[in-house]
Amino acid sequence: MCTFLSVTLPVSANVEACRALFQSKGLVLAPVEAGQQPSGVENSENYYFTCAGVCDCSTDIASDHLRSGHLRDSDSDEEIIRDLRKKKWSDAKIERRLEALRRTKAKIERAEQAKSDHWPGDAQNWVELFEVAIQQKMTRYIGLTANFYAGSIYEPDFALVRTDVALRAVTTTMLRALRPATLLVVS
Repeated sequence: MCTFLSVTLPVSANVEACRALFQSKGLVLAPVEAGQQPSGVENSENYYFTCAGVCDCSTDIASDHLRSGHLRDSDSDEEIIRDLRKKKWSDAKIERRLEALRRTKAKIERAEQAKSDHWPGDAQNWVELFEVAIQQKMTRYIGLTANFYAGSIYEPDFALVRTDVALRAVTTTMLRALRPATLLVVS
């Protein structure tokens, strides 16, 4: 159960220049094969994972997403158990879910403690990356998405919905508010 930041680039992008830029920001451009991409990636685009580490849960974009989209601090274990029992979940399945939620909460806490650091996947880093790549004409646009994977990252169970935004309008606040399955296309 992790969040990964991914990008789309048009096939016309200078991938080697983009790759060098991403590496200078502590990120990678790892291509994902067409059959393993979420729906919503166009035929004229390539899809890439950008995480140079295990996952992107520690970035400010992903930790805000996790906190707002998947966990509610107000939910006690008892409330979660009650809700899952209503859905006829087995005790073993409930325990696995509680353990996964505990691990996710621990990731959020670590991210909160580390927010003063300049993580490769943090929002300000992405704004700078967009500016350089587009202004230096490495690519016409970059699409960014932050998606939560409960299973395999190579079997996405979501469809991307595109939202276009001009480079001059991109803010760190906008990136931190990026919703799951949204492909923010910056041009």
